Amino acid sequence: MARAKNKNWLEHLRQNPEAFKKQRSLVCALTQDLASGASLKKDYPELFGFVLREANEIREGVAIRRNWLAKMEGAALIPQRMDCWRQNIARLVPNPAHSAGANYDEHARWLAVVDELNPAACGALIAQWRREHKLRRNLWQALEKHKLWSAEKKPQSLFVTP
Repeated sequence: MARAKNKNWLEHLRQNPEAFKKQRSLVCALTQDLASGASLKKDYPELFGFVLREANEIREGVAIRRNWLAKMEGAALIPQRMDCWRQNIARLVPNPAHSAGANYDEHARWLAVVDELNPAACGALIAQWRREHKLRRNLWQALEKHKLWSAEKKPQSLFVTP
């Protein structure tokens, strides 16, 4: 019964981006807890190295959560949990227009996570950013540094307003 509720909760989060955003810290903690017995950290190094780093700080209740996950065979829900991440990760990427300065490294790191989980969403975000942020040279340099954008792919008119 608890497993079915967890499955329904994950499906709800997958289909409702706002609910996912609100419960992100819990999803992070549970994903981190599941990773201890799975190869998730190896399969998704960007997700675990950047996004889930905050889950390491949520140490309270770890033993209880892991015990609960073991009892309900939580590892069987890893595919649904990762689908939830795939569906919602692009919505967590900060908008470069709201950047406080010219450092876009955090944006590039978020986009690297999107590329790892959902390459099509990453491509769509880059296409959107090419239209909306073509004059932000530092953004494109940060994406190039993280191997998400190549100067060879860059059209000469990228920084010129049509």
